[in-house]
Amino acid sequence: MSGAVGESTHRVYLNSKGVSAPLEARFLLPGYSFEFELEKPFYKSKVITTRVDSGENIINFEELTPDIFSTLLNPGELWNLLPFSN
Repeated sequence: MSGAVGESTHRVYLNSKGVSAPLEARFLLPGYSFEFELEKPFYKSKVITTRVDSGENIINFEELTPDIFSTLLNPGELWNLLPFSN
């Protein structure tokens, strides 16, 4: 996350459906915009800039795009990224 007062990193664990447990963001000021970046090995990172309101906020990164070039040295991971491998 990055915003007007600096940057911080938090590890978020996603379940098999790609959803995390609720997170408490103590240092985000309501009414301000922040950048949220989602990174996953062998996928392109995705950045979303959104305004945070008080209460519950849901950030949807949609589907991440596979990074085929990063898997060239890891053929097993490349196979896992292919649509028919599931």
